[in-house]
Amino acid sequence: MKIAANILVAGLLLFGFAAFAFIQNALIEGTTPWYGYICLALSLLSGIILFARFQFQKDQIKKLSERIETLSNSLNASVKQVETKTAKESSAASTKEIAQRIVQTLNLEAGIEAVSEEILMKLAKEVSFAHGLFYVADKQNKGYFKPTSKYAYYSERELDGFKIGEGINGQAAKDQQPVLLESIPENYVTVVSGLGKSSPRALSLYPIVHNKKTVALLELAFLAKPTTQKLEIIGIFCETIGEKLSQKQLA
Repeated sequence: MKIAANILVAGLLLFGFAAFAFIQNALIEGTTPWYGYICLALSLLSGIILFARFQFQKDQIKKLSERIETLSNSLNASVKQVETKTAKESSAASTKEIAQRIVQTLNLEAGIEAVSEEILMKLAKEVSFAHGLFYVADKQNKGYFKPTSKYAYYSERELDGFKIGEGINGQAAKDQQPVLLESIPENYVTVVSGLGKSSPRALSLYPIVHNKKTVALLELAFLAKPTTQKLEIIGIFCETIGEKLSQKQLA
C-alpha cells in the first residue's frame, strides 16, 4: 500500500510538471495545449485517487483504533472484575480468619464470667467498639438472660438482665437475628471517656444461637457506624462461639 501511494504521488508530480510544460509551450507557439490538458487531467485524477486512498486508509485506521479501544476497555473491565472478586474473596477469608482466631484463643475451661469478659476484651481489639455487654441464658430462670460481663460500660443505674421477647435485647434474642440500631433512644446508654460523656451512634445486638436456641446475647455500642467487615467478624464469631459455649456447658 505504501508503494502504491508513492507511485501515485510520483504520477501526480510528473503529470503536473508535464501539464505545465505543455501548456507553457503551447502558449508560446500559439497552439492549443491538448497534451497539457491531458496531463493536467491525469494529474488531477492521480490526486483524486491519492486523496481517496488516503481517506480510505484514514477510515480503516479509525475503525482499527475503535476496535482496539473496545478490546482494551473490555480487557480492563475483565481485569477489574477479577481484581474485585479477588479482593472480596481475600477480605472474606481474612474476616473469617479473624473471627476464628478469637474463638481459638479463648480459655473455655474458665467460668462463664471470665469467658464472657475475655470475649469482650478480644473483640474490642478487632472491631473497636465503645462499650460491650454480654448476656447469658439463665439455667435457673427459663427465658431470662443475665449480664455476665461488661466492657467500658457506664450507667448511673444497675445493669439488669432481660426476658426473651421484652425490649430491644429480648426481641433480638427471640428473633435470633442480629440487629443494628443507628437511631438510639436518648439516654439509652452513655459512653464515658477522658473527653467526657457521649452517646453512641450505633448499637449492635447479636444473639448467639445453638441448635435453634438462643444461649447468649452480645451487645456492642459504637461511636460511629461500624463497617461491613466489623459486622461480619462479629457475626461469624457469634455463629462459631455458640457451639463452643454449648459444648463446654457454659450457657
